[in-house]
Amino acid sequence: DGVLVTDCIVKQRPITSEDAVLDRLFYYTDQAITQSKTSKIPKDIIPLNFPSLFVKLENSDLIRRIREWLQQATESLPMIAIHGDMTPWNIHVDTHERLILNSFERAGWHVPYYDVFHFMLQPLALSPRNNISIVQWLEQLNITAYPWLQTALKLYLIDQLCCDLTDLYDKEYNDPWLSTMIENKANWLEQLLGQ
Repeated sequence: DGVLVTDCIVKQRPITSEDAVLDRLFYYTDQAITQSKTSKIPKDIIPLNFPSLFVKLENSDLIRRIREWLQQATESLPMIAIHGDMTPWNIHVDTHERLILNSFERAGWHVPYYDVFHFMLQPLALSPRNNISIVQWLEQLNITAYPWLQTALKLYLIDQLCCDLTDLYDKEYNDPWLSTMIENKANWLEQLLGQ
């Protein structure tokens, strides 16, 4: 873990609200996209032979559809630095209204809006019987500038399922909510792949 202080984004309202945190995430993401010098296609982002790819779901219809989609998807996406676990409970605000982030073990390079997706969807994924339409949710974000946005969301969900399923089989990591998160994320991914 580490601590990162972000004070590069102009505050339009007090950042103690979740909306203001999202303002910063959107702003940072857009800036990172314009400065990105690297792009990758989906199968380079999520390798087809991803170690421990869906161990629990091996030979399932979802795995087959993911592999087919990865083989066919050819559009390039910019790669940006991500926190990887951007959730309300991993963000704090100091006395100068600067964001303090912790829990950096999943930081790295991934698709744009990964942190936005995670900030908004991870709390929903923890909710039992979550039946939101992920397609309608994405449309309500009203981000029309990027034609690859749905591809980015698919790659986010595949990566998250890989992480969550790896945690599920880690005997030292015992989170009772993992099964709920996996079920919700798999359902959202099925909706997107079914379009």
